[in-house]
Amino acid sequence: MRSTQGNDAFVFRATVSNFSRLATPSSVLRSCSPATPSFLVPVFSLDFVTASSPVSDIHVSPIPALGVGLSLQCRPDKIGPTSNTQWLLLNGFQDRDIFFIQKCEDSDEVATMRFGTSVMVMVLFLVAVGLPVSFSQAQGPNDLTDIRVAVYDGGEDVSTEPRESSAAALYWMFRWMNASVDVVNSSAIKQGVLEQYQILAVPGGYAYNYYLDLGYSGGNAIEDFVAAGGAYWGSCAGAYYACQEFEWTEYGDTGTYYYGLDLFLGRGVGPIAGIADWPNYAMTDVRLNTTNGLISFSEEPENHSIMYYGGPYFETEGIEGIATIATYAYNDLPAMIAFEHGNGRVFLTGPHPEWEEDSFRDGCIWDNVLDDDGSDWDLCKQVSLWLSSSNGTTGGDSLFSTVLILGIAAGFCAIVLVVAKSWLSKR
Repeated sequence: MRSTQGNDAFVFRATVSNFSRLATPSSVLRSCSPATPSFLVPVFSLDFVTASSPVSDIHVSPIPALGVGLSLQCRPDKIGPTSNTQWLLLNGFQDRDIFFIQKCEDSDEVATMRFGTSVMVMVLFLVAVGLPVSFSQAQGPNDLTDIRVAVYDGGEDVSTEPRESSAAALYWMFRWMNASVDVVNSSAIKQGVLEQYQILAVPGGYAYNYYLDLGYSGGNAIEDFVAAGGAYWGSCAGAYYACQEFEWTEYGDTGTYYYGLDLFLGRGVGPIAGIADWPNYAMTDVRLNTTNGLISFSEEPENHSIMYYGGPYFETEGIEGIATIATYAYNDLPAMIAFEHGNGRVFLTGPHPEWEEDSFRDGCIWDNVLDDDGSDWDLCKQVSLWLSSSNGTTGGDSLFSTVLILGIAAGFCAIVLVVAKSWLSKR
């Protein structure tokens, strides 16, 4: 970029921290119009009327407060760092705004400076655009769009639009999250249908019936599904079924049962007589563990009132990797737990957050006799988002995207500077 002032012109380059000060005082401005873009970055030319100004032309990148480059083309009779510094101060700059003013002896140096400034702005642009995109990706989705959920029918031949059951509530809850939801039976599970889904939801009901209906082959299919990266949601009986062993007390008799699914290598214990004697049900208070380390509940209230219908609490002591998501207010024991299993994820809950006791949107009427203090579906959505991320790498992809953007920007900058240096050396 050659100087327009001829061989007698001198150019000084300055770096300032606040380009917006160039607009003051406005009386000295004659024009401010876009000049020819320099390396794809718009450059503005500002001309000044005052005859006492040593500056005849200023080129800046139109990004305020970044301290990028600013070049001053000076008249031969008004040269020198002191006079230029004084001019900047008189026109609204302060001492702390001026990083340096340096005289450039030839126009090639000016070209290099402007070229490098343009490249710097390009890098800043790539970072400014790329990082917010990566950050938004890191936040993840806000629903289950593009996620496929299979709801196990519990051996009951549930219809494609179930009603009046835990399976129905799970079905409509996941539909509310914008997931694609299907009801699947044990035959389909044994034949490998879970390969088409990201989440398997096993509802409340009777764990013994699940054991009989699914058998060893169905249970193995579920374990393989989770180990390979699938997710398992178990409510009440679905939680009992996922335990390595569980203790059940009914009519005064207590027994220990082993159904062989072994997702949770601990023990489930229920029902909890102090909340509701079996086969009765009741609303019970649970307290969210907002520092559980796995699932964020930053916008959820700490206390929830949820239907309890014979579900377990979980004995987690001595078992690594188990996060207590919520505890029963009644006994302060784990009511909900979450953990990773192989490449997949598991969420087990003793109470039934899928049931909406004061709404018909869960496909159930019978539970509306109970008084629910607000919906638990937002809580369930946070759990489901965590479960669904076991089948993707949202955080990893975001980090990769960020590193890729920075790498491309740095590489691009290096290549351009090498080419520019080579070009200038031949001039």
